Amino acid sequence: MSAPGRRTSEAGAVYTVEAAFAAILLISTLAIIVHLQPAGPQLGTEDLRVLSEDMLNILEYKGNLPGHPDLAHTVASQAEWDARAPELEADVRSMLPPGTRFYLSTPFGSAGDAPPEDAPRHVRPFQAFVPGANTIAECKLIIWRG
Repeated sequence: MSAPGRRTSEAGAVYTVEAAFAAILLISTLAIIVHLQPAGPQLGTEDLRVLSEDMLNILEYKGNLPGHPDLAHTVASQAEWDARAPELEADVRSMLPPGTRFYLSTPFGSAGDAPPEDAPRHVRPFQAFVPGANTIAECKLIIWRG
């Protein structure tokens, strides 16, 4: 009678070893999957170009709402720039995806973060009319990742 009981114990030990091996294999597989999952989507320079064009269109055509100054009013004069640039900067920062930054350069000053030399970027030059001086101002919007 002890022989059949012993076989059951041996079978139980085999099942225990198999279960432990299966658990180790499952945990190892899950660890590899978690470790090798792809990073978040990276913006390429083409995406930065599209983003800069979209951002410029939004800033030019959205109207002058409280807390959301439009670009035309902001670059109309030095006094307008000084008054509206901080709101414009905060507005642009709120619209950019994580990890993306901007730098806006105008004759009246700049807003945002200047990009380092090695940062992927797209420079979007544009012109703005300055009604007080009756001139065209050369400006640029740089969208960069860093």
